Amino acid sequence: MSRIARISRRARVLTLLLGLGMLAGVFAPAPAARAADAAVAEPAWRVLDSTATTLRLELTIPGYERRAVGDAANPQAVALLVPGGGELGALGAPALPTVSHLVAVPAGVRVSGAVVDYHAVILDDLDLAPVTAGEGTPFTRDAAAYAIAGWQAPVFSATTATLLSSADKAGLPAPTVAVGAPAVMAGQDVVALTIAPARYDAPARRAAVCDRVVVELRFDIVDAKAANAAQRPLPRSFALLAQEQVLNLPREKTLPADGAEPGLWVAVARSNATLRAKLQPLIDWRKRQGYSVEVVDADAVGNTTDGIKAALQAIYDDPARPPLEFVVLVGDAGGTYGVPTWNEQLSGYGGEGDHYYGMLDGGDILADVHVGRLSFSNSSLSQLDVLVNKILNYEKTPPMADTAWFGRALVMGDESASGITTIWVNQWLKTQLLGLGWARVDTCWGGNFPTQMTASLNQGASVFGYRGYLGMSGIQSSTISSLLTNGGKLPVALLPTCDTGSFASTSECRSEAWMRAANGGGIAAVGTATTGTHTRYNNAFFMGAWDGLLHGADHRVGAGQTAGKVCLYTNYYVGEPDRAQIWAVWNSLMGDPATDMWIGVPQTLTVTAPAALALGAGTLAVTVQSGAAPVSGLLVCALDAGGARVRGITDAQGHVTLAGAPFATGSLQLTVSGHGFLPYVGAVTVGQQPTFCGLLSTQIIDNGTLGSSGNSNGQANPGETLALVPTIRNTGTTTAFGVSSTLSGGAPWATVTSGAQSYGDINAAQSVAAAPAALVTLAADTPDGQVVALDLVATNGALTWDSTVLLTVSAPRLSVASVTFGGPGGSIDPGEGGALTVTLTNGGSLASGALTATLSTTSPWLSVTDADGAFPGVALGGSGSNAGAPFAVYASTECFTGHLAPCTLVLSSGGETVAELPFVVTVGTQMAHSPTGPDAYGYYAFDDTDIASGHAPVYDWVELTPALGGSGVSVGLSDYGWEQDDTKVVTLPFTFRYYGKEQTELSICSNGWVAFGQCSLVSYHNAGIPGAGGTPRAMLAPFWDNLMQSGDNLVYHWYDAVEHRYIVQWRDMVQCYQGYTQHPQDFQLILLDPAYYQTISGEGMILFQYKTVNNTDDLNAYATVGIQSPDGQDGLLYSYWNHTMGGAATVAAGRAILFMPLGGLLQPSAVVTPSSVTAGVAPGGVITRDLLVTNAGDAGSLLQVSLAKLDPAVMGGNKSAEPAQVIRS
Repeated sequence: MSRIARISRRARVLTLLLGLGMLAGVFAPAPAARAADAAVAEPAWRVLDSTATTLRLELTIPGYERRAVGDAANPQAVALLVPGGGELGALGAPALPTVSHLVAVPAGVRVSGAVVDYHAVILDDLDLAPVTAGEGTPFTRDAAAYAIAGWQAPVFSATTATLLSSADKAGLPAPTVAVGAPAVMAGQDVVALTIAPARYDAPARRAAVCDRVVVELRFDIVDAKAANAAQRPLPRSFALLAQEQVLNLPREKTLPADGAEPGLWVAVARSNATLRAKLQPLIDWRKRQGYSVEVVDADAVGNTTDGIKAALQAIYDDPARPPLEFVVLVGDAGGTYGVPTWNEQLSGYGGEGDHYYGMLDGGDILADVHVGRLSFSNSSLSQLDVLVNKILNYEKTPPMADTAWFGRALVMGDESASGITTIWVNQWLKTQLLGLGWARVDTCWGGNFPTQMTASLNQGASVFGYRGYLGMSGIQSSTISSLLTNGGKLPVALLPTCDTGSFASTSECRSEAWMRAANGGGIAAVGTATTGTHTRYNNAFFMGAWDGLLHGADHRVGAGQTAGKVCLYTNYYVGEPDRAQIWAVWNSLMGDPATDMWIGVPQTLTVTAPAALALGAGTLAVTVQSGAAPVSGLLVCALDAGGARVRGITDAQGHVTLAGAPFATGSLQLTVSGHGFLPYVGAVTVGQQPTFCGLLSTQIIDNGTLGSSGNSNGQANPGETLALVPTIRNTGTTTAFGVSSTLSGGAPWATVTSGAQSYGDINAAQSVAAAPAALVTLAADTPDGQVVALDLVATNGALTWDSTVLLTVSAPRLSVASVTFGGPGGSIDPGEGGALTVTLTNGGSLASGALTATLSTTSPWLSVTDADGAFPGVALGGSGSNAGAPFAVYASTECFTGHLAPCTLVLSSGGETVAELPFVVTVGTQMAHSPTGPDAYGYYAFDDTDIASGHAPVYDWVELTPALGGSGVSVGLSDYGWEQDDTKVVTLPFTFRYYGKEQTELSICSNGWVAFGQCSLVSYHNAGIPGAGGTPRAMLAPFWDNLMQSGDNLVYHWYDAVEHRYIVQWRDMVQCYQGYTQHPQDFQLILLDPAYYQTISGEGMILFQYKTVNNTDDLNAYATVGIQSPDGQDGLLYSYWNHTMGGAATVAAGRAILFMPLGGLLQPSAVVTPSSVTAGVAPGGVITRDLLVTNAGDAGSLLQVSLAKLDPAVMGGNKSAEPAQVIRS
């Protein structure tokens, strides 16, 4: 199996800034601000090939950032950074960058592997700064480490890391790659894969850095029992976290962002009655929201860490319970009302933390539940009132009279002891907030920190970030608790710095003070325990947690804290496992982990629901809007007077029907909640009516009786015809005479073939089963877990009563686990054919029967020569393959290596389709002259060196400059100097389809890019693709850099009506950073009219051409070349930071690059009659022969034809060729 998995999951740049010391006084605020705003593209990961026993991954690194961190003794020292990366190295030795990712692996395996390919370049004159000792420690070089000649590599832990084998090539050292021991995250086995892409020769002051690394992981099963273990249900937050953080995640482990209800929320508290009474409002609110709620009595389990964890473990392991998601520890770590915490035994500091309570699966250090603490003083239970009221008011009724506070933030960085990175990480945070719409982000880099903090936060703010050193720049716990008067305008506060989270002592620590402050403070806070913290790990947690909170799919504070710890694990576990564990323990959340952080001003909801229901009703229809628009993905919960609960998620129309057991008499609490919306809190009255006949229960029959057919298990399974016998109860006070009902609905998964039923007379308080049974046929492809809703309308002729029959379908959930090629070499290469065996896994709730299968592909270069296969039954949690009846495929000789061929496997049973499974087959291995890409949408870049692909464009410059005979006219841009950047909008002469959207306008910028639609940006500071906030959407970047016009050297455009193409030329633009007369760039963009240059998908083809290239802007990321999607979440990067992506050629004069979607080029086919002509021609003679050349390929395709002439009588053949001609089909 092979899949595209480009991991630049959100449009932002996250760089784990290193712990590099810097002396006070070196920092100047303005330059640092410019450095922090620099946009550096993230590394991109891609799955090239996956089988049951191997996984091949590609890492591309667009660029490295060099940051000056020198001091008086080391003025030239720099940090070499990779976005999203960490650093490794011994204390005092050169700090080498690393790039890491979590990778899904099969359960019960041992992982090994090798580096199979890499590309490296040399960076000269590089004085790498060393690894520092700790927070606030200036860097000190280890003279012996810096005297070692040759290429140095980081050292990984021998106890937790497995080094992948590698071999140097072309005189350049191979990267160092290691994998950690398998762990479990969200029910999936994972390993941390760490690549150290740089090697350093300290005496020579040079580094060898990789821009592309390909590794192959190999899996050997060592625990068959673990490999076949059943999977437990996942809570929504962990399923989403896995989707964001794990590469190669199996398809069955994914879920829609709004497709799951919340899990189990557990409070751990002492048995004191007053304490419990004060906690009850929070418990009631969580129940009302829709959480399953339990309370663990800490005293009943001995109030010990082991006893409490054992109780949590039992809850976690219980399959009858909802999946455990959140744990709230109620109380300080000691004292009368205390709930104990843990102390790690690795650092020598014995630092406290609650992390071990969350380690419940896999025996590893990854959190399996989100843990927080409501810490209040043992001297006063009234502080618990403060905590509970803060949470309830923040979530239910935040201050709305002045909503500006939702868009305000304060970030503080004190570099006086811990170095410049404390400021950099907060500048990064500021950039993220501004990109998300925050209107005002105050900054503080020096001066009186307490005064500036209180002045800013007392106006109200939603975010507070701090990084600094021991003592928190003079901000004491008393400063927070007594001087903050921000009321209910509460920020989430992250302050991972020495001693800010030492909550186990009897004195109040700073993270506790944020929650305890009676007149303000914060809604949640994370500080770090002990005085022995270290900058690089503090920074990693800080950025990882904020990244999760702001950009993740789940904005609850517990999920953000867990994301920060996953960031620590991913980047440091392989090399420094103890450090990853220590910092996971030391960073503890003060607050309820289920609190949802406000990202922007909350919106209001309008809910339509009945005001009253009859006793016996078990169905409630709810419709939700915000303004006039329906809102999907909201959690709707009905909680009746007896404590029974029914939940549901609104659909695309904002509608949900809650159906379950009949509601109890009294007030039915109705609550609607979701991220970004003020919760709706209402009530529906449930009372007895004179006559009401509602559904009580439904019997499912599938044993062949009463017209049914199935497997006799009493469940709803795909393809079965079910006999349904509803039982109706009259909850009224009078008899209902002559009751009948009609069953209908269920589309698209069910068809009611017989729905009319009778009950006769039903007395008050009597229940009657229907006769005859209704017949319902389920579609063969009904997915596992699908809830099919059927409408049951009962009537006595005068009254009607509506109920809902819910059928939860149990089905196999099959997915493609691996693909094995049976031809030469075990992998498919161009020109090869052979058997193809697919292995399926079943992650559903029912074993599958024997299946027939049909294989197809949309690839123009991969042919299915035998499309029919068969699979045996696949057991629940097991796997099976079509080895007994394999498919056969053939890869065309014209196929380019590295091509990802999209395939579809259609599975059938009894002639009915039960599943359609997409997967990708990789043909060959991407080489230097292979196309670049694809991106997630399917765009490839073919350059003029990709001859073997058959789609290499021919460089054919079209001069537009009038002074040189061109037909172009000036776009009218006014950029003739520094910060005069300009963009103009033009109307395209034809409609151009791009990423599936029709485009009619183009915004042309002087800085070497265009964007479809109307774009007001004039961005000159180029970034990676996909880019950070502020990057032009729907962008085409032939040469994005800070450019300007001069004289007649302008940006020209012209529509070539004859050739049906629109051309933009940037004529001899100069780069501003090097002066206004140097380094000209002459390049052009050509859009080919899709009506004449047709593709299968309808997307237009895009051509970049280069006449003069001077890519010399080494101060500001060189130039960016590539394309970006209209939503900014996808794109294809060709070159950035003077590094080219896999398969790309250097951007140089004479280069042509063609962008088009995968398989998007219509395929020509030549028919030539006769195939050759042989004739003798006398000197001076003329002979005429006719050749008929027909393009019999796809309609609209272009066939390029040239005529070769060969004289066999002349040595060497005297071969010549006429210019190529194009024949349109």
